[in-house]
Amino acid sequence: MKIFFYLTFLLVFIVSYSDAQSFRGKKANKALNTCRGIKNKPVHLGIGLRVGDPVGLTAKVYFPENLAFEIVLGSALNGLYANYHAENFNAYTSNENYSYVGHTVNYIAAGQARLLWHIPLPHRLPGMSVYGGLGIQMRQTSLTYLQREKRSAGSDTGLLREVDYVYNLYRPELSVGCEHIMERLPVSVFAEVNYLFDFEKEYYDTNFTGGLGIRYIF
Repeated sequence: MKIFFYLTFLLVFIVSYSDAQSFRGKKANKALNTCRGIKNKPVHLGIGLRVGDPVGLTAKVYFPENLAFEIVLGSALNGLYANYHAENFNAYTSNENYSYVGHTVNYIAAGQARLLWHIPLPHRLPGMSVYGGLGIQMRQTSLTYLQREKRSAGSDTGLLREVDYVYNLYRPELSVGCEHIMERLPVSVFAEVNYLFDFEKEYYDTNFTGGLGIRYIF
């Protein structure tokens, strides 16, 4: 997972540097001014796709003074948490009269809302900025557990049943990333890492998520 994020940030940096080297003089200055997060610029809206955890649609409003507000709506990657749901069957169900047989993840709906502060990088990288901010991540997980009833002595009776469970998660989130708004197109690419303040790991076995994506800026 860490190697994936390192490679992602490296890819965004290479794209930004290559795009910057394609323009000199007046074009470089113009490219710098296209960064929608820089000071004294009007409000702009970016809409696009984010791939990672979660994956979904992203809408970002770029305000003056290097501020931005973003909302992400989508779904978490079910496969990342399959083992965790199996290992935490007893914690989820709180029922010692049944043993775990299997489970199905029906969905993991996810949403993010955060306020971000951009820092434009030097003129050699026009349109490139790093950013950080705070927000909230919301998730709703729907599971169906296949359970086997136990005998009083602890052995299984062989009787099976399916039970549905729904869990909601609301946690503060810290985000850091980098974004490049291109000169030739009103398009931005970005990559980021998110830290979820879920210290007890009540629902998931990792505090880190992240992703990369692309937006069209209006």
